Amino acid sequence: MLFVAVAVALVGIPALVVLALRQWGQQDARTETRLHLPQTHTVSYDVPCGQDPAPLRTALNHASFSTVLGHGDAGRSLIVECDEADRARIRNILEQELPRHAIPVHFRDEPL
Repeated sequence: MLFVAVAVALVGIPALVVLALRQWGQQDARTETRLHLPQTHTVSYDVPCGQDPAPLRTALNHASFSTVLGHGDAGRSLIVECDEADRARIRNILEQELPRHAIPVHFRDEPL
C-alpha cells in the first residue's frame, strides 16, 4: 500500500507540474498571437537598456493589461493591449515603476 502511494506521488506530482506549465505556455502563446493581430489596439514601449522589463510587465498585468515582450529598435519592447483612452494610465504605471532618473515614457507610435 505504501509502495502505491509513493509511486503515485513520484509520477503524479511531476505530471501535474508538467501539465500546469504546458497550459501556462499555451496561454502565453495565445496572448502573444492576439497582441500581434492588426485589429488589436496596442502600444509599444522600448524598454531602456539595462532596465528589467519584468517589474513593468508585472505592474501592467496587475492593472489588468495584457503584455508581451517584443523586439524594438533598441532591444526589447513591451507590447501592451489597451484602448486608446488607457494610454495615459499605462504611461503613469510605467513611470511609477521606472527609476526616477529614467527618461520620460515614450511610446513607439508617438512623434519625438
